[in-house]
Amino acid sequence: MTSLSIIMPVFNHGHFLARAVEAICQQSWRPHEMFLIDDGSTDDTATIIREISQRHSFIKPVFIQKNGGAAEAIKRVWNEVCGEYVYFAAADDRVYGDFFSASIAVLEKHPQLSFCTALTDDIAGTIPPLATPLSKIISPEKAAQMIRRHGTWFRCNTAVYRRKSLVDLGGFDPALGPFGDGFACMHLAITTGCAFIPNVFCLVNIDHNSTSRIFDEKPGAIIDVFKVAEKKMSSELCSDFPDDLVSAWGRQWRLTVAKKLLSSSSDDTWRQIHQALVPPLTQIDVSMLRALSGVTMKVASALLLFRLLPRQFLCRLLSR
Repeated sequence: MTSLSIIMPVFNHGHFLARAVEAICQQSWRPHEMFLIDDGSTDDTATIIREISQRHSFIKPVFIQKNGGAAEAIKRVWNEVCGEYVYFAAADDRVYGDFFSASIAVLEKHPQLSFCTALTDDIAGTIPPLATPLSKIISPEKAAQMIRRHGTWFRCNTAVYRRKSLVDLGGFDPALGPFGDGFACMHLAITTGCAFIPNVFCLVNIDHNSTSRIFDEKPGAIIDVFKVAEKKMSSELCSDFPDDLVSAWGRQWRLTVAKKLLSSSSDDTWRQIHQALVPPLTQIDVSMLRALSGVTMKVASALLLFRLLPRQFLCRLLSR
């Protein structure tokens, strides 16, 4: 029988835990096993995990004395996971709808695909999709084409993976930190293909450990992670990532980074923009962006788009 394993690392999120687990238990497709990992929490997480595991036989509690991060927590139990499919849950998210059954049904019907994603909502408001595929089944060629044109669309909070595909890939690269799952999705998408369901299946809580929040607090750290990913694509994974795809993805993340940083007036932030954008932009471009951002963000953003993604700029201009 097809089985699903869930891994949920938890660090000081005891107050969210019961809600997250209850949402999983309400799914029509019940998991075969669920690893609830207390990653060195200092709140009441350990107590709550013990209580929950006594009520549900499929839950396997794991207790780690010292916090090592989600990647290390996952690594701790990975060799014990036996489900054909695997989902990495967050303690502060809530899944709903026919999430597991719908995702697994698509993957069962298309055994060549490595994972399936869907849409998410922020608990505090809707998260707009970066790009929404029109097709449910996305071939490697189509995935590469979409990344070239629009960037990635993966909502990793809704990624149900074929476990063998992740094993063959080598799992999430710890050097990529919070981008490890996003990079794995991109790599799998362009090599094996993936599925997408245009339904909202997860409510996401943007907390201090999320990539978005880390970016707001330490943008330089995220820039460094993206550069590590870019180097990885261009070197050891160059046979999977063509140069033009790496270039297109690089311009996409630089656009995202720069648009978030443009609103700042601090010299340190502008040094980080320079670090992110030169190359492909020039020092003159960055100086123009700084001058324009102090006058009008709309024009500064338009210049960014024109310089980094001229085709997208032209398409938006013609669509008006």
